[in-house]
Amino acid sequence: MEKRKLEKPGIETSLLGFGCMRFPVTADGKIDEPEAERMLDKAIAAGVNYIDTAYPYHDGASEPFVGRALKKYDRHSFFLATKLPCWKVEKPEDVEATFQEQLGRLQTDYIDFYLMHALNKDSFHKMVELGAVEKLEALKAGDWEDWELQGARSSLLNSLRAIEDSAGALEDFIMGQTISGAGDTIEGLMKDISSVTGEQIQAAAQALELDTIYFLKGKEA
Repeated sequence: MEKRKLEKPGIETSLLGFGCMRFPVTADGKIDEPEAERMLDKAIAAGVNYIDTAYPYHDGASEPFVGRALKKYDRHSFFLATKLPCWKVEKPEDVEATFQEQLGRLQTDYIDFYLMHALNKDSFHKMVELGAVEKLEALKAGDWEDWELQGARSSLLNSLRAIEDSAGALEDFIMGQTISGAGDTIEGLMKDISSVTGEQIQAAAQALELDTIYFLKGKEA
């Protein structure tokens, strides 16, 4: 099997991957598991080491089946890819909850390639606004504790955007915010927001239950 080296992660994947969206099915439309497992085994025996599935494939049955079928193999012998079902994400917490659910469905402790599924212009902007991109970056880095900081950053940014819309103009100020216990400072989330008073920012911070808001430059109320 011909392989390609991915320089950044330093791994080699088979040029041919195995997609798990269209397994053979039985008369009642369910995955024909013996035949599907035979196909998967034959692909792996031939050198395929990239296995791709997703949350909705086969009406949600693909991930659990793939997890069972791959359980007999050394987890380090293949690369497993699945996808975040973006249509299920309605709030920031849904990203982690869905990811954890998929780990369980796949019977694995980690996923090698985690993609954002069925993106279009609208769903991409929704993922950005909900902080899904930051969450996936935190997952990629293996930094679970950083998610609270990333989530607060996204929430604060969305709040400031709302204030900006109501203010209706732009000016020069930089806002910084410190989150208690996070050991980090969020600075420069929004620049050049006009007509925004300190009172408005403090109200936004209070609504978000943030500890400290301070101005680095700009107008006080």
